[in-house]
Amino acid sequence: MACEARTLDGEEVIIAKNGNPIVKLVPLRVPKKLSQPAARIIENEQNELLLSSVVVWEIVIKRKIGKIVFQKNNPEIFIHRVIEEYGFIPLPITSTHALEMENLPGIHRDPFDRMLISQARVEKATLITSDRIILSYDVKTVW
Repeated sequence: MACEARTLDGEEVIIAKNGNPIVKLVPLRVPKKLSQPAARIIENEQNELLLSSVVVWEIVIKRKIGKIVFQKNNPEIFIHRVIEEYGFIPLPITSTHALEMENLPGIHRDPFDRMLISQARVEKATLITSDRIILSYDVKTVW
């Protein structure tokens, strides 16, 4: 599996797979390459790759407000293709994940990122991210 920008039906994305992981897809504002440590985690077939419902939620909202444009597919087709191609395991948002947000300091204001941090903490997963704000939290990260 390549760890560079990929094209799925014309949609260029980097998949920032969150470690052992929770995944955050960040279309339109992504680095051209994942770091070597991130690439090693992704390529290790022993790791479970989780796709958080938060990611799907964020993509749908950003599409509705015009921040993401899907030229060939709607978000549902895109997400299903990503899950199939990369072998992600869907990770729903649970009440335990939501309650964990109570334990987070108010460092990051983005509710999507805060939920990803909460899910990573609850699931004891590594979050692969280059977001410097997320690195301020007590959560295992790699970049």
